[in-house]
Amino acid sequence: MTEREQLLLAQEASIALVKAKSADDLRRVWHRFYRRLGHRVLGRLLLGWGPEEAIGHSSPKERERQPMDAAETINELETFACWPRAFSVDELLAFADCDVDSESLRRSLLGDPRFISLSSETSEENFLIPKRTLFRWFSHLSLRLAQARRARLDRGQLALAISSVRLHGRWDIVPPEAIEFGQRFAFCEPAWTTGQYIFPIAKILSFASVGSAKRALAILEGLMEAEDLNPDVVLLEAVERGLSTLTARQIRVVRAREGLQTGKRMTLEQIGMPLRITRERVRQIEEKAWKRIHHPVRRATFLVALLRYALFRQGSLVVSTDSPDLDLLSFVSKAAGAPQAELPDIGLMILGTSPKDVEGLESLWSIPDVMSTEALASRLDSESRLCLLATDLISVSERLARSCRGRLYKTQKVYLALREIGRPAHYSAVAEKYSYLFPTDECSEHYIHSILSSEKYGVVWIGVSGTFALKEWGYERPSKSLFDAVTEIVQDRYQATCKPVPFTVIAAEIGKYRRVVKPSSLTFAAHFNPNLRRVSKDSFVPRPPGGDEQEEIGVEELDKILRDFESTQHS
Repeated sequence: MTEREQLLLAQEASIALVKAKSADDLRRVWHRFYRRLGHRVLGRLLLGWGPEEAIGHSSPKERERQPMDAAETINELETFACWPRAFSVDELLAFADCDVDSESLRRSLLGDPRFISLSSETSEENFLIPKRTLFRWFSHLSLRLAQARRARLDRGQLALAISSVRLHGRWDIVPPEAIEFGQRFAFCEPAWTTGQYIFPIAKILSFASVGSAKRALAILEGLMEAEDLNPDVVLLEAVERGLSTLTARQIRVVRAREGLQTGKRMTLEQIGMPLRITRERVRQIEEKAWKRIHHPVRRATFLVALLRYALFRQGSLVVSTDSPDLDLLSFVSKAAGAPQAELPDIGLMILGTSPKDVEGLESLWSIPDVMSTEALASRLDSESRLCLLATDLISVSERLARSCRGRLYKTQKVYLALREIGRPAHYSAVAEKYSYLFPTDECSEHYIHSILSSEKYGVVWIGVSGTFALKEWGYERPSKSLFDAVTEIVQDRYQATCKPVPFTVIAAEIGKYRRVVKPSSLTFAAHFNPNLRRVSKDSFVPRPPGGDEQEEIGVEELDKILRDFESTQHS
């Protein structure tokens, strides 16, 4: 490009910047001339430099400007308050006049509440970005996600997306200040899965037309600095404003049909009787009223109210069905074109969620999950079509788990009681845990023992009197009796070594047959085993067929043998 062509292009860019009336206009001009002029020339033009000075064909000193005073500094910050990208202080100073007081401008910039400082964990370089620019970026991101019918991004995807506000380089990690700003306006909130974010605004906008969504976001931007109102006030204002364009009869019919008068929805016949009109006429009036309500301009009004409601609730889209503002909220949601899914069994309604997304929701739970809200939340987050904040997912999981527990059979409840203990337990301990978990459902120890003995849902008897465990813990029901297991150990070891088998070897080998054995039972199974013959104090050999009668052991001697064995086990 020749110098003359560059100068003419700079003049054209200067005129376009002067005519720009909004940040969007500035952004379009910037994208139009950036590749041919570069950010330095465009930045100088934006700050009021002439075309020749901006491209370096004349020196700024020829203008004989005096060092910037406080008013000029404020004016310069005003210009950068509409800057369409993030910038560093050094980049700002590079665009500024050479006579400017750099330190004064730096201090003024860092102390200006219109800017947000974005830090980086991988670099010492910090960036600043105007709040409105960041708000518009989140709005644009939410609109793109809504068009793609997505409401979830992981940390890496969000970092890549927000890097678009930088002229050079990228962020590997999302600046925490940007996340805090997004949470303030309900643009993003942490998901249940670590490292992921949910975008509630995008979820609501995904059911609106592009035009209505853009209007709503533009109105919401104008309310950035407005004080948060009570959500009931926001909803009431939207209803009154939306119904103000209807006729008196249309307002009466819509209010009655939606339960906005008495809190109870009326039928077409109930509405038509006092008006002396037919059910079909009431339906026609209602249909015409909804056509007016769904006009794009009025729909944007309701959409803004719904977004402000979500903003007030920090992005939460789960509402209790006994909430006093449920009828108002349902009407505003319907008028905005956003669906709502009701879960009557657990008393919750989810905004921005299609009823199809909650079909078969209760079929996802498994018996173990209903005792752990966290496990159920993880399962719902990964396997269902719900896309909720971590707090909302916990609310749904808690109520769903409570509802599911009420429909469990006694066999399932006994299994859960044993599972809650977390280790092999006697049936009396299981009965105690059962009473704690299900205080309203009484069950005797004898009945619990019979349920455990049926060995359903992976419950197994582990070979110890009245003690049960779960297969998922690695336990199995013994295939042999304790006497047969000891006999087999002695026979195998004696056949391999032709030497008497010590009791310590039996104790070491019994683990191949049973994970849990009482020392007293093992001692009894060895010393009173009709298939073994004791040849010394604690050694045994197989008893040959028709061999000598079994040697009787006194109680005192047996107690001493047991004490010696237990002492060696503890040592």
